[in-house]
Amino acid sequence: MRATKRRIVSRSTEQTQEIGIQIANELKVPCVLLLRGALGTGKTTLARGIALGLGIEDGSLVSSPSFTLVNIYRGRCPIYHVDLYRLENERDIRSTGLDEFLDVDGVTIVEWGERLPVLPDDAVIVDLKDAGGDTRILDIWKTGPGTRRRRSPRRSSTGRRLILCVFVSLCLCGEFCFTLFTTKFPLRMKIHIRAGMRNFHRRHEDTK
Repeated sequence: MRATKRRIVSRSTEQTQEIGIQIANELKVPCVLLLRGALGTGKTTLARGIALGLGIEDGSLVSSPSFTLVNIYRGRCPIYHVDLYRLENERDIRSTGLDEFLDVDGVTIVEWGERLPVLPDDAVIVDLKDAGGDTRILDIWKTGPGTRRRRSPRRSSTGRRLILCVFVSLCLCGEFCFTLFTTKFPLRMKIHIRAGMRNFHRRHEDTK
């Protein structure tokens, strides 16, 4: 990915998707992409193109995770698709545990990336603007190194052990725990429990 800012004009949703494929081909894994722009500017279409460029077989699987907060796809590497649209404030965003995904492995695509309180290191930023009709203007650039604090390993390890305990409890106690999970647990736990449950079911299907 080039370090200098560049501008690309898309004149259709298909072209926006193709631009996403081109961006994916230039990425160095692991990396973070922040897609920024108003409603209807093509963030999810661009994310779909990026996922296709990273090897996902069915682009129709890529949809905006507005309610689930994160979708995980299989490509040449793990693809984490995050949507911050429904998070109301900085505290909500920090509680999601995004630092568990950013730059750890694979590619993290964040829609509504302008809501992040701190820009990640070496992130690829794509600003999308509506130029009328189906025309979109995409400004693409990168952040520099050293723009965010690193997590301490001890804190991360403790958090993962806690999440594992919660996940096992959900598997064992059924509907009551599910109701508690959907109403009481912090967003950070919800993201990781959902991801863990998806991976658990995926492995189960693979063994059938």
